[in-house]
Amino acid sequence: MGYRAGTLNNLGVLLSEMGKLDEAEDRYGQALELQEKVYGPEHPQVAQTLNNLALLYFQTTRYEKAMILYTRSLEIMEKFGKIEHTGFATTLNNLAGVYVQKSRYEKALELYTRALEIRERVLGPDDPDVAKTLNNMGELYRILGQHKKALPLYTRALKIYETTLGPIHPDVGTTLNNLAGLHESMGEYETAINLYEKALDIIEKEYGPDHPYFKITRNNLIGLYEKMERSWRK
Repeated sequence: MGYRAGTLNNLGVLLSEMGKLDEAEDRYGQALELQEKVYGPEHPQVAQTLNNLALLYFQTTRYEKAMILYTRSLEIMEKFGKIEHTGFATTLNNLAGVYVQKSRYEKALELYTRALEIRERVLGPDDPDVAKTLNNMGELYRILGQHKKALPLYTRALKIYETTLGPIHPDVGTTLNNLAGLHESMGEYETAINLYEKALDIIEKEYGPDHPYFKITRNNLIGLYEKMERSWRK
């Protein structure tokens, strides 16, 4: 039965990646029911399925449900002593994202900070997963209008990605887009334009001009040009 639950879980992941979210939800639910019968309600396998289902809830904007499942997953991992573990940090990171969507920014920052500390200890300070949390924290500070706190986080994330993944990796492109948005918020439009253009070049090479990432970044650049044009007319 444990093997069947694992298969259902894997099938849920595959269906989710294919965009068949209703079917994925059913498979995760079946896996969870089996795992709770076989292992009990507080087992690392259960925590993994809770994480998968929580991510699906997040993707479909059911934030309350996602929050409950991520929190339960963290409690299980804590009970099994898995707090110095990359999976625990990932769950903290994802739960923080839920709190951002619910505008509970202080709680989100607390969880991002904890995730960052674990990832730095376990993976080292220059790992791409460290950069992911730095990016998330940078975005949160940008939302809060605390640009001076956001800037070094984005800059450090960019350096990590360029060093570990290479200068034309898609994660470099998305970080450049984030950094451009920050400079735009700070009124530094020329710097923002240069960064948006670099991001577009990287994203187009990797994904092509029809990919959502490309369209988002292009729209950001167009929006900035329109903003500058309006200010010139005044």
